[in-house]
Amino acid sequence: MGRKGYSKEKIFTGAIQLFNLRGVLETGVSEIAEVVGIPKGSFYNHFKSKDEFIREAILFHTESVLEYNKKFLVHSKLPIRQRILSLYKDKIKLAKHQMLLNENCLINWTSLEMGGKSVLINQTLHECYKKIKNQILETMNLSETPLTKLNLSNDDLVEFLESSWRGTLLSMKGQCSSKPILSFQKFLIELFQ
Repeated sequence: MGRKGYSKEKIFTGAIQLFNLRGVLETGVSEIAEVVGIPKGSFYNHFKSKDEFIREAILFHTESVLEYNKKFLVHSKLPIRQRILSLYKDKIKLAKHQMLLNENCLINWTSLEMGGKSVLINQTLHECYKKIKNQILETMNLSETPLTKLNLSNDDLVEFLESSWRGTLLSMKGQCSSKPILSFQKFLIELFQ
């Protein structure tokens, strides 16, 4: 906790709300400080630069994604195939809700806006994608039987699922429609039958 009760979590939460409204690049430090109710100088007591802040916000967000995934992948007693299906079915439900609120996945949005513009951000995004994929892969590797009828390694399968999922979210946002996510859901069910 920083001075006067300004926690990084509070700053991340306020910033993510702004990122959803304006985008990562268009949101300034002054706006973040104002929304969170801290002096602009206090922001720099926590973070060296805006890129460093974005990096930490992405890491913060990724930890919440990993915790969310755990309830389906680790804490569930379902068979492995059903754990994977349950995870994505719940993500679909959450994405539909977020679409109504005009919320975005911070990782996707930052990739779209800042991909290739900052080495620090690219490294952070790569690290976060890897953590999420590895968490899913660890669960897939617990299965003693193939998860699909396709001749794919679990590594290729998780790469395909996560890439498709992220593409679906971007397509849904771009079309302002849930159609891409419904198509993803149909494919997912077919894939794991």
